[in-house]
Order: sequence, then structure tokens, then C-alpha cells
Amino acid sequence: MISYLSQEPAKKYSRIKNILFGVELVITFLFLYIMATQGPSMWIRNFAERVSANPWVSTAVYYLVFGVIFSAVTFTLDMYQGYSIEKKFLLSNQSLFGWFKDYLKKLLLSGVIFFILVEMLYFFLRRSDTCWWVWMAIFWVLFTVVLSRVAPVVILPLFFKVKQVNDEDLKSRVLGLAAKCGARVNGVYEIDLSSKTVKANAALAGLGRTRRILLGDTLLKEYSHEEIEAVLAHELGHHRRGHIMKILVFGALTAFAGFYLAGTAYEKLSSAIGLRGISDLAGLPLLSLIFSAFAIVMMPIQNGLSRAFERQADRFALEITQNPDAFISMMSKLGSQNLADKEPGRFEEIFLYDHPPIGKRIAMAEEFKRR
Repeated sequence: MISYLSQEPAKKYSRIKNILFGVELVITFLFLYIMATQGPSMWIRNFAERVSANPWVSTAVYYLVFGVIFSAVTFTLDMYQGYSIEKKFLLSNQSLFGWFKDYLKKLLLSGVIFFILVEMLYFFLRRSDTCWWVWMAIFWVLFTVVLSRVAPVVILPLFFKVKQVNDEDLKSRVLGLAAKCGARVNGVYEIDLSSKTVKANAALAGLGRTRRILLGDTLLKEYSHEEIEAVLAHELGHHRRGHIMKILVFGALTAFAGFYLAGTAYEKLSSAIGLRGISDLAGLPLLSLIFSAFAIVMMPIQNGLSRAFERQADRFALEITQNPDAFISMMSKLGSQNLADKEPGRFEEIFLYDHPPIGKRIAMAEEFKRR
């Protein structure tokens, strides 16, 4: 039975994070609405076009100004969410300087990624009034696959030190489990999560030759080999059940649907706010607003699919390890260490949880053990 007394900090932490998520949504939608309808976007467009008549350059200038303004508007909330709250609940090991350095890295990295997407978006908008959304959806899917492939070897080392796991017994057990699951992996690596957080985590990351097993050092220090095996069995369950490919297919279908609906809505609304056409740079906030609304509508559907996959991976982990006790103790530790709300409200679970609550995962393991 879950102790609600011990869950009080976790519930408070979860409640604050959920409120901040709502505040972030309101700020983002309000910012995009004001930019799109009250004139600022057109002022930035005019400035960008005065800087250069070249559409690639003017798009870059517009994006840079737009991005700087948005970052300035959201900085305080980002710091409160990413640093202050984590410090308040004793989950962060970072100094303010360390957090700010990571914040700048994330800002630059996300800035580069979205810069590529925005440049390609306006390239397709300039080339085709009717089929731009098809080409953009195709590019989005391919770009996502490339990012998934390079993330473990290019992006992750920008934030964490990554090294080979030295524990030969653990490495042998993990690689043996991977082979048993039919998953080809390129090594077992340790991530220095403890340099930034007390939370524990593990993952099967990458695609093809970059696929590797990643274990947080916070996991390696505090968990037994059997418990770590249960964590990895869950991650390998995603591979065995074909979840990675299914998520890519679902993402592709969602991308095509999203870009089609966004294109339809954008064409109808662009003239209402005085845009010169669909390739007008001033339309970026309106497009972003439409995409954001679509993402919110899709959130419970996407999270529901993710929770279903996570339950299947949990079941697979229990079946292949035949060690429900290790699974239960591992989940209990993770819940406490990561300050997870083990039994959130049903509405909260449907809209915000991409994993089943830990209480339900433990209950499933206990039922498996009884059987």
C-alpha cells in the first residue's frame, strides 16, 4: 500500500510542476497571439527585409530577433522551473552558474535546430503555395530520424560526460540480456547524472550503429545488478515490441496531419491579420500558434499511446527477468529518488503522463508475482 505521508513532497513537487506547465502554455500562447495580431511581427519582418533582400538572410534575421524576444520573455520562468524548484526540493546538484551554462547550451542547440526548420519551412512556402505542407512534413520526419541517430553521440556529450561502464559483471549481464532480446547495441555507457541531479535514469538510445545502453551513475551507485537488469529489460522491451518503429510511424502520420491542418487554417487566417501571402515572414507567430494548438490537442492521444507502450515494456521486463521483486524494489526506489507522484489524479494522468504512474506499475508487478 502506498504511503501518502511519504508522498507529500512528491505530490507538492508534481503540483507545482503542473501549474508551471500551465503558466508556460498561457505565456507562450499569449506571446504568439500578440506577436501575430498586434503588429510586432510585421515590424520585425520589415526590419529583416531592410537588412537584406535575400530571403534566406531575411528569414535568419527575423528568426534571430523573434527568438531573442521570446527567450527574454520566458527566461524567468525557465530559471524558476529548471533551477529554483529543483533546488527547493533538493533534486539539483548544480550551482546557478552551472545551470545557466547548460541553459545557454540548450538555447543555442534548440536555436540551431529550429533555425534549420524555419529556413526550410519558408523555403517550401516560397516554392509552393499548395504542397508546401507535404514537403515540410517529409523533411520533418527525416530530420527527426537524423536527430534520433546522432543524439547519443553528438548532443548528449554536450551536457554530460559519457564513458564505458567498467563493471564487467554488470556489462556482461546487460549485454547478455540485450542479446537475449535480439537487440544489437554498441556498448554500455555511464552518464554522470550526479553532476547535475540526484535523479536516476537509464535508456536504450540511438538508431542503427549509434544504438547504445545508457546508465546514469546515480543508478549504478544506488541499485543492485538485479534492479538495473530490470530497468534495462524494460528499455529493451521497447525494442522487442517494435515501439521505436511504431513511434516513428505515429510521428510521421501526426506530422502530415498537423502540417495539413496547419496549412488549411493558416491560409484562412493569414489574410485576416494582413499578411502579404503565406510566405510572409510576419506569419511565423500565427503558424507557431496553430502548431502549438495542434500539439495540445494531440497531447492526451500521444501520451495514451506512450503509456500503452510503457505497460507492454513493463510486462516484457517481468516476463524475461522473472524477477518481480527486483522490479518492484527498483520502481519504489525510482519513485522516491525522482520524487514521482505514485498515484496522480486520473485527469492529470491522461493529459500529462507519458508513463503509467509508478503506483500502477508496482501494482502490475505485484499481480504478476501473485500469478
